[in-house]
Amino acid sequence: MSIFTKIYQLVMKQYRIDTGQFGGLIAVFSSSLVILSPFSFIGILALNYDRYIKYWVDLNTFIFISAVLFIIYEWIFFIFVYPSMVRFGNRQTYEHDNPMKKEFEEIKATLKNIESQLNNRS
Repeated sequence: MSIFTKIYQLVMKQYRIDTGQFGGLIAVFSSSLVILSPFSFIGILALNYDRYIKYWVDLNTFIFISAVLFIIYEWIFFIFVYPSMVRFGNRQTYEHDNPMKKEFEEIKATLKNIESQLNNRS
């Protein structure tokens, strides 16, 4: 185990504070904000265009450049950030009160028992 892994495990220790209600509330709240994000993004773009950018670029060019940059941003997010988020979510799900983890451990123990019985027969 590397020193960075040990430091990470020490510094990023997580605590169980409830049975998930607080996390569920945050998940619902943040998921609902996803619906409002495009409106905020368009509003910020319009404000910046009206205040600063309209003197250098016409509206159609600005919309085209903004759309291309947004597509590039989403592509970079999908390629690099999203896989890390999924990996983190999977690890969190497995480590924190996952009922399947206990079943996996029981299956492993059963398989080891079967293997030892088969090896003893030989």
